[in-house]
Amino acid sequence: MHELYKDLKNTFVFLKGHFFVYFTGIIGMILLQSSSALLESYLLKMLLDIGAPESMWFIFKMIAILVIYMILMVLLLPVFTFMFNGRAKYGHCNLNKAVYEKFNKIDVNYYEKRHSGEVLSVFENDTWVVAVIFMRHFRRTVASLATIVIYLIPMFVFDYRITLIILTLNLITLTANTYIAKRLKATTKEIQKQMSNMTVTIGNIVGGMSIIKMYQLAGSMREKFKKDNSEVSRLSLKNSKITALLTSYNFFISMLNILVFLLLGTIMVKHGLTTYGNILAIMTLQTALDANFREFGQYYPMFYNSLAGTERIYDFLDIEEEPLKWEAEHINQAEYIQFYKVNFGYTQDKLVLKDFNLSVKEGETLAIIGESGSGKSSVAKLLLGFYKINSGGISIGGKNLSDMILSEIRDMIAYVPQEAILFNTTIMENIRYGREDATDEEIFAAARAANADTFIRQQPQGYETLVGERGIRLSGGQCQRIAIARAIIKNAPILLLDEATSALDSESERLIKSTIDEYGKTRTTIIIAHRLSTIENADRVFRMGEEEQQSIVAG
Repeated sequence: MHELYKDLKNTFVFLKGHFFVYFTGIIGMILLQSSSALLESYLLKMLLDIGAPESMWFIFKMIAILVIYMILMVLLLPVFTFMFNGRAKYGHCNLNKAVYEKFNKIDVNYYEKRHSGEVLSVFENDTWVVAVIFMRHFRRTVASLATIVIYLIPMFVFDYRITLIILTLNLITLTANTYIAKRLKATTKEIQKQMSNMTVTIGNIVGGMSIIKMYQLAGSMREKFKKDNSEVSRLSLKNSKITALLTSYNFFISMLNILVFLLLGTIMVKHGLTTYGNILAIMTLQTALDANFREFGQYYPMFYNSLAGTERIYDFLDIEEEPLKWEAEHINQAEYIQFYKVNFGYTQDKLVLKDFNLSVKEGETLAIIGESGSGKSSVAKLLLGFYKINSGGISIGGKNLSDMILSEIRDMIAYVPQEAILFNTTIMENIRYGREDATDEEIFAAARAANADTFIRQQPQGYETLVGERGIRLSGGQCQRIAIARAIIKNAPILLLDEATSALDSESERLIKSTIDEYGKTRTTIIIAHRLSTIENADRVFRMGEEEQQSIVAG
């Protein structure tokens, strides 16, 4: 019960500020929809019990009551329905917003350790499972339970003995439904997990189709998908079997209710213990009561199962967030950029950087080279504030890391990674992401500075050309020049390039190198590279793993 309360509390927190309207809508719908059976049973009882001379007058009276009831239903039911549906959609919107905002607050380490499909599954699958609670399962569960109580009150008034027997049979059904719901919830949570795995597999297939075709991997990928899909199907089939048995059991109890009711009713009327009016009124309500018990048996397991989605959502929302700033040792004599006795490792037992020292003067162009695994990219990630150092100190722009919030650090750096990251939108928008308030003319100027303007204007729609997912419609060199234009328009004092030309052909590298040399004249530039041609104009070269920095002569 405590776990159920916790899950409910965690679910409905997304309706904060709108509880009154949401629950008023539910209560109004319940009262209006349950009133039809109550009115019908009451009118039938009165019709059978009333004397013949007064029957026509009663019929006219009954018609008047029905007309008033219909008018109230037509006027009020849409209002309550809109109150409920509108707030339910608000809850869904709030849930999506909370998950999306969490995406932005988690540090890079989380994404580097997980497949994008696993992360997307939270947003696509788990949020929808929880949203269904707002929009359907909770209302149907509460409505059926409340309607049962509403129907039982007049049934006890008409004849408590028959009603007690009917209620006992239905309570047995309710107990069985509650027990089975717990089993269904566990299976549903496992289904959500397997669906996440399947999303990862599909993401691998879609994102790596060229490699799959080149290396003839279609067969093995198909087997991987079939394995994941079969597991989802197996668990879903298990749930379906349990649900089918539950439906059959509920139907059996419903039929048993009718049989008991007919036998007892006939005997009691024959012995003068009740009237035909009471019997018919109870029978009308009993049919509606059974329908609501069946509905409760159907929706309560669904509602309870959906709470498994809430648990997964909160597992995600409880992930530790990236702090506003990292704590680090204070450097008294700090260069413009300086690493002082930095120790860092992605795991506690293995350091990538040990007692690492590096200094960069303002306006200097520094090249960092070294073997794979020597820690070149780790330097870039620490400079960007993606990870917390184990010990030591870092200064950026002459300020200590511990004195700066991460957003301040990232505002100072224009970053171009090895693989240009482009979004599935226009070239214009991809460049504008460097500075969202940039004018079109500023974007054109940045593209010219990045040697990108010519090829962009040769595209079918020029700057309005869609680049496709991850820039698939452009060459690697074109994507990288757009990424550099985005870095240029940011106009940050530090330019950081992490092997930005390593995967390019010689012509693309020449154009990008020319851009870097020109743009870097007014910036502090750090170039992480393994090609000597890329760093020939650097002021200094720093080789990872060596104690001393080595200078080279440009040219």
